[in-house]
Amino acid sequence: MSSANRQQQSPSRPPSFSTVRQFIGRRFLVLAALAAVLAVAVGSELFESRSGADAPLVAHDRQSALPVEVVRVKRQEAFDTARLYPGRVEAARTSDLGFERGGQLAEVGVEEGSRVGKGDILARLDDSLLRARRDELRAGLDAAQALLQELVTGPRREDIEAAAAQSEDIEEQLDLARLQLARARQLLDRNAVSQEIVDRRATEVRSLESRLKAADSRLQALRRGTRSEKIAAQRAEVERTRSALSRVEVEIAKSRLRAPFPGRISLRLADEGTVLQAGSPVLRLVEDGRLQAHIGVPASTARQLRGRTQPLEVVVEGRGVQARLSSVAPDVDLETRTVAVILELGPARRRDLMPGQVAQLRIAGKASESGFTLPVSALLKGKRGLWACYVVREDEQGVPRAERRDVELLHSESQRVFVRGTLEDGEQVVKSGVHRLTDGQAVRLAP
Repeated sequence: MSSANRQQQSPSRPPSFSTVRQFIGRRFLVLAALAAVLAVAVGSELFESRSGADAPLVAHDRQSALPVEVVRVKRQEAFDTARLYPGRVEAARTSDLGFERGGQLAEVGVEEGSRVGKGDILARLDDSLLRARRDELRAGLDAAQALLQELVTGPRREDIEAAAAQSEDIEEQLDLARLQLARARQLLDRNAVSQEIVDRRATEVRSLESRLKAADSRLQALRRGTRSEKIAAQRAEVERTRSALSRVEVEIAKSRLRAPFPGRISLRLADEGTVLQAGSPVLRLVEDGRLQAHIGVPASTARQLRGRTQPLEVVVEGRGVQARLSSVAPDVDLETRTVAVILELGPARRRDLMPGQVAQLRIAGKASESGFTLPVSALLKGKRGLWACYVVREDEQGVPRAERRDVELLHSESQRVFVRGTLEDGEQVVKSGVHRLTDGQAVRLAP
């Protein structure tokens, strides 16, 4: 019979004391192990909760910190200033060219942008009527000069001899008429003729006497020559005709529009066929050989510049151009409250400049103030007229954080500012992107 069958057939007995003690020991060991695990878990939780109450999650802050670029500042007891005074580039001479007389525009020989020299013909008016008048006056002048020459030369010998012969002929006729009158009077005394015949003879004598007197006067005039008054009058007539001709020549010359100085045509204001009034602009000429900068500066600055011979710097589109002081206006502009300063720009850059460009006069100086130089991008608007910036400092756990500082703006330029305030020497100031920061925000330094 097997042992299993024997156990099934044997009657049941109660467990012994040793068996119970072993069972209880095993249960105690399990409970003790569970208690130990629970104690470890509770202790760890308490430790972590206590550590979280003392400081933020350092690792998390380091990973999510905003990268920033910084610049280390150093206190300065003075700073260089550079003030820019705005103005514009202008040509030394600009003229709106037109004709001094009116007329129809016949030809324009240049276009916008054309370069011209002094005296070049730019445009022409229709002058056909003036040319006809000139030809007429030239013929009249020739006639007046010929007559003057005749008067100055005097009568010819032939004219004098003919006048003398005429006078002698009249004198002989007068002698015959006088004899006839005497005979008629004798016959009248004897009643051989009528009174009418005597009167007729007497009339002939008086007529011949008058003709003889006139012939003698003409002969004497020819022998004396032309009177000076008549020569002077004819000379005056010659000069009058010559002056009229010169006036027409001037009018023809004024029908040609010439360049008064070398330069470029910047604008064309009229085309062929237009009937112009005197003075109407046709072309605009700009002198490109000489360029000036017209700058408005405060009266105090104008007094400092007056009489200065050293070169000045003018900034045009970011480029520096050497300039020489030409003149300073004697009065203040009532609208801008500035004094006009005219600067002659140097020849090295003239080909790169054009009239109308914005020019800025740069005047350097030095101010005795204690503060710090920062980039413009490091500032943001503060309160009560102040500005602010951010510095990077580490907290107690060594985490870099942005700390806001108020500053006062003393001087500003295009890329940098000079400030004073709560900054300290050697601190690291955030260079840019300050609008993304808040006071106390965790940051990390960009490479």
